[in-house]
Amino acid sequence: MLTGHKKIRFEKMFDVKHLRFRGNDRLGLAMIVASLFAITLIVLALLWNQKENRAAQIRVQGVSLARMLSGLPYEQLITVQGRHGLLSTIFQSQNDPNFAYAAIIDADNNLISVASAPGITVPPIDWPDRPVGWLSDRSLVTSNGAIVTEFYTPLYADDSIAAYLRLGYKLPGMGVSLEQLPFLATLALIIFLLTPLFYFLIRNEVRPLREASDKITTIIESEQFRQIELQVPGEFNSFMDRFIAFVDFAKQRIENLEIDQEKLVTTQNLITYSKSRIENVLEAIPEAVLVLDQSGIVSYANRRISTLLGVSHSDVMNGNLADWCVNEKLFEVISRYAGKSVATRLSETTRLDIGGEKKRNLAVKAYPLFSPKNSLEMYGTLIVIRDVTREMAAQRK
Repeated sequence: MLTGHKKIRFEKMFDVKHLRFRGNDRLGLAMIVASLFAITLIVLALLWNQKENRAAQIRVQGVSLARMLSGLPYEQLITVQGRHGLLSTIFQSQNDPNFAYAAIIDADNNLISVASAPGITVPPIDWPDRPVGWLSDRSLVTSNGAIVTEFYTPLYADDSIAAYLRLGYKLPGMGVSLEQLPFLATLALIIFLLTPLFYFLIRNEVRPLREASDKITTIIESEQFRQIELQVPGEFNSFMDRFIAFVDFAKQRIENLEIDQEKLVTTQNLITYSKSRIENVLEAIPEAVLVLDQSGIVSYANRRISTLLGVSHSDVMNGNLADWCVNEKLFEVISRYAGKSVATRLSETTRLDIGGEKKRNLAVKAYPLFSPKNSLEMYGTLIVIRDVTREMAAQRK
């Protein structure tokens, strides 16, 4: 019976092995798909090349046949009653599946002699007003929708154009004939048999990486860091050297970051301790203390400010000066030091009277807080507010 911890460890190992098997399986499937894709591309390239070569052969054949027939006497080309014409004889001797028709027509598109493949009709055409006197070609569409390339040339009789010779060839397609099937099947078999060969070669090459992955997985599962010894072939030596150098660099970088973090935590603790001591000192003095930053916002106020001015300490720390300072004279004095970046005096003392239930006299003294690096740059202002009501009464008596 498995305990909880051992069960989780067993499930983790099973998942790792299962994923490793799936990875090898994916590699084999990917190579099979790649081989099938390569076979398809090669077959399509062969068929496309065959089509282009066949189109070039048709052009050469059509031009040669048109020139040969146009050089014969016109009387030999037309059909004579009781025997086959020359066009029918040539058409039957061609034995070409792309040969569509051979026709002789007059200038009014009347057929004089014709020989065509089954299901192919000679498409009508409008001749130009000025007949051409040389061999030419064009693309036409027959009545059944087939696209043909036609070669045409005039036929002469008694030094004048008697008719036109038209030779039509269907455009070659990319189909596979029965004669080509053994060759294509042999080619596909050879390419497909190369797949397991390359598969075992790749597995043999990546075996060191797979062994390293297994050892790293074992170390992760055992949760104990230790050195790994790997035997790699010469091709992987440079890669492993760079990988080990990268791991050492990352390790050194992590150690440096840990040291910097420790220093940062120590410095933060010292700052917090120093700030706490300063705040304790400021809380112990009988005067009210305010610390303004460069923008004039209150960054510190001791508890004495509440009893002296009758305002809440949280309002002073979180609110604006205009919200908690209701006395116009005190507001004017504190606003005078807000937002100063350069000190004009070392210190400044202002005396003012605060009205209320009991009239009090306050002495407000401001001290600029200079930057330790620049004696003319201010970090803020320290304002000390002291109640001098008794002193003023004693002086009047």
